[in-house]
Amino acid sequence: MRFTSLLIILLVSFCTYAKELPKLLTKQPLEYIRFISDDGKITYYQKKSGSFQFSTNYDYAKLLEFDSDTIFYTQVSDQKKKVLIEVSKNQHKKLDPMKNNDLYIGDYGSQNSPLKISQGVSARLELKDTWVSSFNLKESEINFTQISSAKSNKVIKLSKKNNPFFKPHKRMINPTDVIYTDINSSGVSALLFHSFTDDKTQTIFKSKSKGTKLEICLVQDSIYLGEFPLDGVNLGSTIYKIDLYNNQGFQKKSIIYESTLPDLGQMLCDQENIYFIKAREYYQKSNIKITDLAQINLKTLQLNFLSELKFVTQVLKMDSLILIPFRDDYYIAKGKQDLAASEIDTRGKN
Repeated sequence: MRFTSLLIILLVSFCTYAKELPKLLTKQPLEYIRFISDDGKITYYQKKSGSFQFSTNYDYAKLLEFDSDTIFYTQVSDQKKKVLIEVSKNQHKKLDPMKNNDLYIGDYGSQNSPLKISQGVSARLELKDTWVSSFNLKESEINFTQISSAKSNKVIKLSKKNNPFFKPHKRMINPTDVIYTDINSSGVSALLFHSFTDDKTQTIFKSKSKGTKLEICLVQDSIYLGEFPLDGVNLGSTIYKIDLYNNQGFQKKSIIYESTLPDLGQMLCDQENIYFIKAREYYQKSNIKITDLAQINLKTLQLNFLSELKFVTQVLKMDSLILIPFRDDYYIAKGKQDLAASEIDTRGKN
């Protein structure tokens, strides 16, 4: 016990910032901001009153309004055609871990009110902002909704889990073919391919061990599949590249990264790089990890660390910015460093 306490003190003391990253600076508190464009001209944010707003060129518009106990999650893809808004109501009044959120879609940069298209969680824009994928917790099913026709729905029903909090990763390859992750009753993860044309499902990858999670990116014609251990599981980490075409049965898989350390994962991708939270060191007896944001160049496969914060646990992408939320600040790991949201409406904090 004394050894563990001493180790923790030493690790905290070791947390020095040899490479100080710039911070994201905004006029409004960061917890209200949901998206800022690279040029700083367009911002989506919420207010304490429960309204969701859009601002540009010192003008603003209220897009949605609910009770003050509402949280808005926002996604804008690289195409910047649509804005996807996931509305979580009664965030602190009704504690229901199986609650679905309301999903709204609007035109990017428009002051018109967004339209509700479905319910679910883990929603994301797909296929150049023409579809939305989401997961219905209560029904345990993945939904793919065409934005131009909300009635055009494709559904994949998952089996009931021993882990009711499981949320699959999913991506659309085209309007008829999708990939998604799942776990079986024994807790073994798999990546699956499903064709809606013939209603057939095929296994692309199956984990050899229990206690791992799978994360996926689609970059051009390749799947990048990350396998990372769950917290407390002493297993290593691997990232695979799997070609979508000219790869019968998805038999050909190449390892582009492998480590004996239990990385946190949270994989993000752009057209040139993979970003994930990598363990620098791991102290198994105390289950303490020294973690930072790492980047793998997809052409050279060279790995570099983008931070030296030592205890990174989250990463997010906002437009082309790669951000690290860390101790009440957001550090810019990659992207424009002098971004300040001067256009955000500051006429009232409520």
